[in-house]
Amino acid sequence: MHSITGAALSPRVDQNKRLRNYLISMGIRTVCFALAGVFAVTTSWTWLAWLCVVAAAVLPYPAVVFANAVDRRLETTDIQAPYRMLEAGPSGAVNPRSSSSGGPAG
Repeated sequence: MHSITGAALSPRVDQNKRLRNYLISMGIRTVCFALAGVFAVTTSWTWLAWLCVVAAAVLPYPAVVFANAVDRRLETTDIQAPYRMLEAGPSGAVNPRSSSSGGPAG
């Protein structure tokens, strides 16, 4: 039995979502490279230019890691159906006649 809130996305939707996030990250990286060049020329390599260079150099790693992270919700959210417990007899032992076999034990 599966919970609707734990159902995985379809493979196509999951791949499109990961691709969109990757392209956004790479777009931010491209802007960082451009800003690093602008800041390097206009301000002679101040801390802001170096910050853009570092961001452009570090950003590809998490972008690739998150782009390769497949949705795994379905594997971890399976719900087990509850089972009915056997009732104990008066002495605390399970009554053999209340078993589901319907016939005498033997």
